[in-house]
Amino acid sequence: MQNIIPAETDTGFAYLLTESAARKSAELRYKLILAAIFVGALAVRVWFNFAADHPNCAGCCDASEYVRNAAALSSMLSLPQEFWHKFFNCAVGTASQTDLESVRAYMSGLKEVYQAGPVFPIFLTISFSVAGFLFADNPFGAPVLVQSILSAVACCLITDFSSKAWSRPVGYTAGLLAAVYPGFIVNSGRLYTESFATFVVCVVLALVVRGFFTVKNVVPRAFALGFLSACLQLTRSILVITSLCMVPILIVQQYASRWKSGLVSLLLGFACVVVPWVSFQHVAFDKGGIVVDRVGNYNLFIGSNTQTQGWLTFPYPDGRGIEKSSLPNLLAQSYKTSPSRFIRLMLDKPARLFQMPWNDFRTSIGWFDVGAQSLLHQFVLLCAGLGLLIALFTNVGRESPNRAQIYSRVVLLGFALVHLIYVLFITVPRYALTSMPVVIAFSAAGLASVAALLAVERTRQIAVRIGVAALAFWVVSHTNFVQPLMDSGICNSAVFALGMQSLAKLGILAFLLFSIWMGLEKTSGYRRLARILTTMCFLLAIPLMVLPGRAAGRWYEWQKPLIGDAVTQTLTLPASIGDQQTYLMIDTDGASSLNSADVIVNGKKLDGPVIPGLAVAQDYSVLQHVTNKKVTWEGENIFNFMTKPADTSNAELRQWFLIPVPTEITAGAKGQLSVKVARKVSASEEIVGILYGSYHHGKELYIPSVTTYSWEKAFYGVENEAGLTDPRLDQSIHAPLARTAEPNIRLLIPSTRGNVDPGTTASLVLKPHPTTDALTSAAALSSATRVTSLKQVPIPPFELTAKSGSKPFAIYTMPAYAKDDLWIVRATGSIKSKNSAARPSMLLRADCNLDGNRYETPWTPNFIWTSTAWSRFDIAVPIAPGRLPGGIKQLQGEFVYNVPKWKTVGSVPDDLVQVKDLKLEIVRLPGNPLARGFSIQ
Repeated sequence: MQNIIPAETDTGFAYLLTESAARKSAELRYKLILAAIFVGALAVRVWFNFAADHPNCAGCCDASEYVRNAAALSSMLSLPQEFWHKFFNCAVGTASQTDLESVRAYMSGLKEVYQAGPVFPIFLTISFSVAGFLFADNPFGAPVLVQSILSAVACCLITDFSSKAWSRPVGYTAGLLAAVYPGFIVNSGRLYTESFATFVVCVVLALVVRGFFTVKNVVPRAFALGFLSACLQLTRSILVITSLCMVPILIVQQYASRWKSGLVSLLLGFACVVVPWVSFQHVAFDKGGIVVDRVGNYNLFIGSNTQTQGWLTFPYPDGRGIEKSSLPNLLAQSYKTSPSRFIRLMLDKPARLFQMPWNDFRTSIGWFDVGAQSLLHQFVLLCAGLGLLIALFTNVGRESPNRAQIYSRVVLLGFALVHLIYVLFITVPRYALTSMPVVIAFSAAGLASVAALLAVERTRQIAVRIGVAALAFWVVSHTNFVQPLMDSGICNSAVFALGMQSLAKLGILAFLLFSIWMGLEKTSGYRRLARILTTMCFLLAIPLMVLPGRAAGRWYEWQKPLIGDAVTQTLTLPASIGDQQTYLMIDTDGASSLNSADVIVNGKKLDGPVIPGLAVAQDYSVLQHVTNKKVTWEGENIFNFMTKPADTSNAELRQWFLIPVPTEITAGAKGQLSVKVARKVSASEEIVGILYGSYHHGKELYIPSVTTYSWEKAFYGVENEAGLTDPRLDQSIHAPLARTAEPNIRLLIPSTRGNVDPGTTASLVLKPHPTTDALTSAAALSSATRVTSLKQVPIPPFELTAKSGSKPFAIYTMPAYAKDDLWIVRATGSIKSKNSAARPSMLLRADCNLDGNRYETPWTPNFIWTSTAWSRFDIAVPIAPGRLPGGIKQLQGEFVYNVPKWKTVGSVPDDLVQVKDLKLEIVRLPGNPLARGFSIQ
């Protein structure tokens, strides 16, 4: 006789169902909820990728490499049958040397595949083949659509393994969190291996967890695990650990039954992927292995480099000889260089990995901006912490977790912990994406556990304490209270304020873990293990979360919006300054921010160009590339590749900006410069600049680095959760410490050598082009010691509409120049629009004398702010005329009305843009302000 259980109808009356019928009803409900999660997740991803207005990042940066690899594989598949016959003979070792060389010549275009791995390019190739016909005008639409579907399926898989490891309510919560998790949504449109690997991870975890609950289908499940594990390690090298763990997991799951047949099936599935790949490598490249080496030595050298704070910097660090060293030796060398800095760097890495979701271009999801995405991500992490402590070894209530559940949870946790290996290498949030399915599962378990405590009256108070303490710890961990404590007058020492903040964190953390300890009394299972884990987490959290970490930003830094009161600074001049050209250095969050302010020195307003410090930090004598007649410099070009998808520009990154100080001001200063920075009355309301400063906390003044920048830090750093991170490192200077809070306004005194590039020889004067206007003599160029205006060209007023599109302009005759000259091409004027909808931009190009080459500068803003009232704009673009191939021939540019072509969607707004008083000016600097030998006051 079957057991019977009571159930309720919609009217509230009970009736009897057989256990079999109840189970069928529950399974149907489960499948319907899975379908709803899939449809909802897919709808969000398709809307975001194909209907929402945002920068299209599908093929940006590293993704372009995978797209090239997919194209190379596609072209290889179209080779004639004769090639494949020769290839097979080469693979089995029966081909002649002539045939082998012929095959390798055909496969020479696949060199990048050797480093990138074959799995993801094959996925892209299949996606293009299957769905390419749907996207005639969108080259990346097919793989993005397929990836969106896989991401939605991954949400269902997370639901599945969470339901088994905990319960159905936990699974439903995990599926919902995965469906709305911003890291999954944003990166469903990125053609990166991490996005695809996350789906494969979910399949593997679902199969592994299922294996703890059933002995059925051992052979096919083991084969699938072997096949997918091999795919994972050829997609993300670090996940080779997953493959190694499959054997002991399979033995534990099937220790009393068919583990031997399962093991054979596992190895067979693994071989189906690895053997063809190894054969392919040996035929194509005469070398190969089962793990893809993504320049691991260089990655570890940079990631453990204490001098660059674990970031790839520009100028590049000296990595000569690192490929000959082993990974342990590289780590040992980094540790020996500075043990204390090495330890602090390693303590920073978990925050770099997990503090923010992977969204390097800070893409908004509709109205859900990156700041809100970070808050949701951190809420998921917070709940995952609760799930780890409350729901790993125990269940809330009287029912203990069974052995299969404990094994499943431990395996899931172990997979997430594998990602901590990334702390030894360059550590960025995208590497944590494949761990987020597990984090979300534990987050759902944490939410469900607190909800279960809250549902029972006798444990409700404990649940409230846990929730309040967790939220309080989240707030104090998320906020730097040093500036509020200093500004309010509560503290007059930054170090004391930091101590108060750390004590507050420690106290709240202790209260949180004490509340969890008490909550464990109301659970069933392995409570002793749970309490040991709670104690360990408390001890680990002190250095990682209580003490200040560099990953979260400079704890001693303050910021002030350029609204209301002016920011003032007093600088000391050396007695020997004479008539030497100097520059005011101001640390702000973009050129437009500083252009919206008046900078006054000793009562006189500076009207010189605002020069991006990042631009003059590069060496114009090296790392120049000419591709398809397009001239680029490597440093600024990489930044440009990164800033465009972020809907910004190089000049709008936070950096030092330099403004020339007239020599008559410094000559009559009597040893001091009084600086005031205040917002212009006529500044656009859309622009609210931020000026930064530092509190004293030592014998020296700490400021952002002047000549070292990192695009990795700018886009992958987690200092700024609402936008891009400061791309600079840190340095200290000897400066008079007159105040407790020093604004980052300093005086730059350049080297008297005056060369445009560090370490270059004396300037070599070039003959002007026949159409050049020789305004100054070579002797005058060589001896000039101050900023000089060489040429000014007024442009008549004009209007821009959606129909007119653009307005070209040009300077056809160039002033004389020397090889090492550095120019600032400056465009000033006034602009307004009818309804403030348009986002016009200015493009500038330098044509070269040699072979029709051109240099398209990346230093113009992405767009110019407009309003219904006239407002001023001031754009300064550095150009090294003598370093261009054959020298500069002419300058051409245009004002553009339309939105950038790389935007996913978005109609062109109907607006009228008016420009007047436009003036183009060529300004010569006496040398690179940051050439070797400069000093900072």
